Amino acid sequence: MFQRISILVIVQMFAFLQMFANVDAPVLKCISVGASDDITITWVAPNDPLGEFTSYSIYHSANLLSGYSLAATVTNINQVSYTYPGANLLTGTEYFYVITNFDDGTGEQPSLSSDTLQPILISVEGLSSTPVILESQARLTWNKIHNPRINTHSDWYLIYRMFTGEPWSLVDSVEFGTENYLDSTKVCYDSAYYKIEVVDASGCVSVSNIAGDEVGDQTPPVVPEIDSVSINSITGEVNVGWVKSVSGDVDGYIVILELATGGYQIDTIWGIDSTFFIDLDADPNSQSEIYGLLAFDSCWGGGTPNTSASGTNHETIFLEAELSPCDKEIQISWNHYVGWSSGISEYKIFVGENGGSSQLLTTISGNNTSYIHQGLNANSNYCYFVRAIEAGGTGRTSSSNLVCLNVVVPNFPQKQYLNYVTVLSESTVEVSCYIDLTAAVQYYDIERSSDNGVEFEVVEQIVSPTSSRIVYIDSMLNTNTTSYYYRVTAIDVCGNSIEVSNTSNTVLTTISKGNDEYINEISWTNYLDWETFGQGVSFYNVYKSDNGVFNDLPIAILPDYETFFEDDVSDEANHIGTFCYLIQAIESDGNIYSHKDSSRSNIVCNTVAPKVYIPNSFTPNDNGLNDVFKPQVSYADPENYYFAIYNRFGNLIFDTNDYSVGWDGMDAPVGLYVYYLRFSDGTAEIQEVRSSVTLIR
Repeated sequence: MFQRISILVIVQMFAFLQMFANVDAPVLKCISVGASDDITITWVAPNDPLGEFTSYSIYHSANLLSGYSLAATVTNINQVSYTYPGANLLTGTEYFYVITNFDDGTGEQPSLSSDTLQPILISVEGLSSTPVILESQARLTWNKIHNPRINTHSDWYLIYRMFTGEPWSLVDSVEFGTENYLDSTKVCYDSAYYKIEVVDASGCVSVSNIAGDEVGDQTPPVVPEIDSVSINSITGEVNVGWVKSVSGDVDGYIVILELATGGYQIDTIWGIDSTFFIDLDADPNSQSEIYGLLAFDSCWGGGTPNTSASGTNHETIFLEAELSPCDKEIQISWNHYVGWSSGISEYKIFVGENGGSSQLLTTISGNNTSYIHQGLNANSNYCYFVRAIEAGGTGRTSSSNLVCLNVVVPNFPQKQYLNYVTVLSESTVEVSCYIDLTAAVQYYDIERSSDNGVEFEVVEQIVSPTSSRIVYIDSMLNTNTTSYYYRVTAIDVCGNSIEVSNTSNTVLTTISKGNDEYINEISWTNYLDWETFGQGVSFYNVYKSDNGVFNDLPIAILPDYETFFEDDVSDEANHIGTFCYLIQAIESDGNIYSHKDSSRSNIVCNTVAPKVYIPNSFTPNDNGLNDVFKPQVSYADPENYYFAIYNRFGNLIFDTNDYSVGWDGMDAPVGLYVYYLRFSDGTAEIQEVRSSVTLIR
């Protein structure tokens, strides 16, 4: 076996042998890759006029410079090709050369070696185990068969391509020295395979391996550029405009509406020259709308849409307006227009009044997002929109939504009437006031005075009442010592007092004893200010409690000018001793709001001291005179009554809780007895009496 040590050694050795050789090495012409990576080499047989040929020795190696081994021996000089089976071309290439063996009578001799050839192996950029040739382009590179070019070879590489189900077709050719090629044929999706051929003048053809795989146009178009998004102030629709795509294979555009949950495709616009879309379903009057745009090419569709990335999103201007009726001015504010890389040079503000055409109001810097329009006309309607101007003089603009406001003067209350204040208890007062719910009132102040209406303080704010009548309970007071004055003030949205009700007060009642301890003198203050909306107080009712319970009927009805009453209780010894009174003011007829109300005063009480009469003896002889021993108690509480009799030994011989029952002494002997009397007076204080009585027959 011939071991190739180095080219220099072999060349020197073959030069020495050639001096005596009679048969040359064959001339290699072609090398082709066949099925299963079989490699076929083709050559031209040498001249052998003396018949010295014995065989061809075919050598191969995976390395150009070393490692060659005998692949085969061919003994027929006329066999001019050999197929080397099963080369592993996935891991590398194979190199081949051939030697002619001959016998010139001195023994078998080798010729010099032929040229060393390697097969053309194609490498397709981007291929992997499951490759897809991107961009619908195949970039092919390959090696030379021999360098320099074999002189009988064509100057051109022939490049063939085959799609699935189609025959091989010649797609192009490149000159020797250009061992690469970019196939830019438009293919959306297919399986493409390539091979290279080189024709030799001898008639053989060198054929490369076959390389390729699935091929598809997966290069998206260039990202499209939105020109502007703008709102039609009349229709409320959003106009989306963009620049025509620079990618020539674009077939259309996809308009995206960006929501909080992500992008949402709202329409597909066909045609590369289409540059406009109207969003009829937009809601730019309640929010800023955000739009994106994608371009798709002619390969769009199927499971893998070939679309561009979304370009810069553009956001509409959302304009809002707020009226300050107190200052008669409107403040408009908006978000910056988003999308222009060069920014915004200025905003133009337009306004129309009472349905008139919009006129330029002012121009402000593109850094601002608000403006105050002052000096407005009351009861006029103003409509605004803002137009952004792109910086850099591009001429691009974007208009906001249209917003309108009425300059309404606050509606003053048509009714604010304090219809009563009345005492509920010694610590609480109820205040009632009728209001106008249609008035432009921010809140109502409940004000109280404890110095006869000189100074008032706010005790409560009533915000957004839902009823036309405000009822307020004022607590932690002392209605037995003070007459409280009340009024209600309406405060408008500007914080100004726009209406103050009439002022009314609680009726303060006092009580004292007259010259006779059985005379109760009651006096009270007048109830004020029913006169503002009517005829004032009609009369006063005087109510008195009967053993702690007020009667339904008054004990006296006095004219409005009377504020004093005397009550003689000398004939009311059966009462518990405490007499309480309250005064009720009754409004006269003629109130302009058709109301007729009343107001109660505080409750005042006076206590008459209990009166006790107990005899010191009695005669139970059934003669109808002084037969029963019983105390006579007046102005006391019968609920706590107790009367008991004890004999001289201290034994209880009689008792009762009934103040109407006495001791008849019928079974008792004549003598001295001790009694005990307990009761409570009108103030619930316990009174006790201990003494003795003599029983006489």
